[in-house]
Amino acid sequence: MVKKAKSKSPAYRFLHTALSKSPDASYADLAKRAKANKIKLAPVLYGKVKLDLGLVKRKAKTPLTYTRPDFGKRGRGRPRKVATMDGIAAQINQLQQDRDGAIAKLESIRAILQAT
Repeated sequence: MVKKAKSKSPAYRFLHTALSKSPDASYADLAKRAKANKIKLAPVLYGKVKLDLGLVKRKAKTPLTYTRPDFGKRGRGRPRKVATMDGIAAQINQLQQDRDGAIAKLESIRAILQAT
């Protein structure tokens, strides 16, 4: 029993009739015959018709998985908790050293630019 073609597209109908008559026909052979009939085929349509006719089985869909990066309990750019006053003082000193280093680099860049 031949199933009726679902689509009104000439390419779909062409493939449907051709594959129902000869299920082992390759895409290349059918594409040549379609070109002779002035019908444009796409490989996707060939697979869709084979699926609709039951000549191939549909693969089971695998769900897409996305894993979030693990930042631990802290947020992305959040500083670590400092429990003691010594820790706070050490953190402030580190920030001041970083600031002083950045200022020194900017001054050297400014000197180079003014020299040119």
